[in-house]
Amino acid sequence: MSIYFPSLSTLIRGLVLTIVITIVGHFVYPTLGLIETNTGLIFSAGLLIGSIIMLLLSSLYADKRVRTTTLYVGNLAFKTGEGSLRELFGQYGQVQSVRIMKDRLTRKPRGFAFVEIERSAGRAASRHLDGYEFNGRILKVNNANQRKQLDE
Repeated sequence: MSIYFPSLSTLIRGLVLTIVITIVGHFVYPTLGLIETNTGLIFSAGLLIGSIIMLLLSSLYADKRVRTTTLYVGNLAFKTGEGSLRELFGQYGQVQSVRIMKDRLTRKPRGFAFVEIERSAGRAASRHLDGYEFNGRILKVNNANQRKQLDE
């Protein structure tokens, strides 16, 4: 069993939710007569409720997260579009994104792309599509290398 930790965005959402619950509680609780106006108690209750909600939300999001891999797809025909690549790789699993790389000046395709796909589907797609003829060209498909940091 894997343990997933909440992402930074989930933690921030939880913190914002905690603050909102605390502020609302500060005005609602005394109005309803549930407790006397005790800021420390209201803050503690808001913090507890917000934390519980944040943990529930993060566990829901963690289960829906899909582990993906990015594949380099080289030797593409210049006429190849995002939709056709999405369809080709979609035979193996859910495609998260397709980025066809273009020249900065001319905006013409450079002949390669990056496809983000589910990890297990990526292995199968790489195995089956490397050397596959597509739009008159033999594809080169493998795991993409991490972008190197440029020294400035």
